[in-house]
Amino acid sequence: MFLFNKTSFTRDVLKLVSGTVLSQILNIATIPVLTRIYEPQAFGILSLFTSITGIIGVFTCMRYEFSIMLPESDQEAANLFATSLGFTTLISLLTLLITFFIDHFWHLNQNFQSLNEYLFLLPIAVFFAGTATALSHWNSRAKNFSRLSIYQIINAVTTILITIILGFFGYANGKTMIASSIIGQGLAVLFVSYFTWLESKQLLLKVRWQEARILAFRYRNFPIYGIWSALLNTVSWKLPVFILAAYFSPIVAGYYALGFRLLKMPMSLIGKSISHVFFQRAADAKINGNLSILVENTFLALIKVGLFPIFLLSLIGKDLYIVCFGNEWAEAGVYTQILSIWAFFWFISGPFSTLYSVLEKQNIQFKWNIFNFITRVLSLGIGVSLQSPRFTLLMFSLTGIFVYSRKTLINLELSGVSIRKSLHILMNDVVRFIPVACIFLTLAYFDIEIYIRLVIAMIFVILNFVFSLDKIKHAIDII
Repeated sequence: MFLFNKTSFTRDVLKLVSGTVLSQILNIATIPVLTRIYEPQAFGILSLFTSITGIIGVFTCMRYEFSIMLPESDQEAANLFATSLGFTTLISLLTLLITFFIDHFWHLNQNFQSLNEYLFLLPIAVFFAGTATALSHWNSRAKNFSRLSIYQIINAVTTILITIILGFFGYANGKTMIASSIIGQGLAVLFVSYFTWLESKQLLLKVRWQEARILAFRYRNFPIYGIWSALLNTVSWKLPVFILAAYFSPIVAGYYALGFRLLKMPMSLIGKSISHVFFQRAADAKINGNLSILVENTFLALIKVGLFPIFLLSLIGKDLYIVCFGNEWAEAGVYTQILSIWAFFWFISGPFSTLYSVLEKQNIQFKWNIFNFITRVLSLGIGVSLQSPRFTLLMFSLTGIFVYSRKTLINLELSGVSIRKSLHILMNDVVRFIPVACIFLTLAYFDIEIYIRLVIAMIFVILNFVFSLDKIKHAIDII
């Protein structure tokens, strides 16, 4: 089908995971340093800025980046890649105008006014984010997963070094964290762009805008349904940051930002890498008629990798934060405990979201995102009305568990895997976790020393990984 040679699913995932592992280890290892240099408000400001960037970023490629993987012709894919970059440039320029309206809005809420001096960085951040997205999908099609792995390492190392150095010399504020993240991503984008051009310039030099317009019309469902679907999804993701900052304070938003950041890191370690490879494999599997086998074994691997450690975090999150970051960050640990079960269902649903693109069922994804958006607005609204950040996040988490678990099961059924079989795979690991949960609840009841509880948790995680390794390997080998 494609010009590029095939490699094994396991090897491709490991190429991406290697970069993700190193970048996430660096991020996790330096967070205790960052939490002692930067105050929660700085984390809150960074989270607000990246939330705005994420919402605008929905429009950067007009969702055409997802179409890059689908054509059999590499030249058609190159035209779609160029289309994605063209829209990214246009949206980045329009962001200059948008910042004026955002600036006006911030004056309506004093909790947001601290962002005013950072708005000029938005167009730059949007451009780098959009370009990175297009490059990621083009290199995924070409199976240049090692290049994407290096991108993550450059991004992480540069961002961390600048953030720590400037913070150490007295510039420990939100602006430093924002600028550091932009510089880190910018350098990583330049690296990937350079080698992508060297490898693909023969295809890219043959790009013809007339052909690109024809292809843009062919894949018009991506912007028609994909944009609004992604916008609803992105806004619903960013709502907690805006709600917590607006109705409580940037400090509360900072607790949430750190809690969610650490919760998301281990999931990104595997989930994002699998998503990239799964998308490419699913496009092939659809043509070859073995999509259900790919989906079922990917689902099994995700369950085996994610359920135990994430469920365990729901029991020890506060203890972990106290030991690693200090007592002043205990509230962030509580937020992590509240959100962890929801995060697991989001983790296993992530790779399967690409099925909508592979099967060209963007209309179904749009309906799901409308439903997800409505439930999140209602849940956050109820929580805010009771003036409790914890209850607000609890309502957010409960609705997320319902929506993402249901969405995952339907996605599996859409690809040919029965709901009954999916539930059987899931419940096997849930039942295995119940005795462990009872042990940790007992340890907490008798107020066993925090360090002892964390050591026991680490032992359980290692044992679970050892006993699950064969099944994970078997599932991936079948893929």
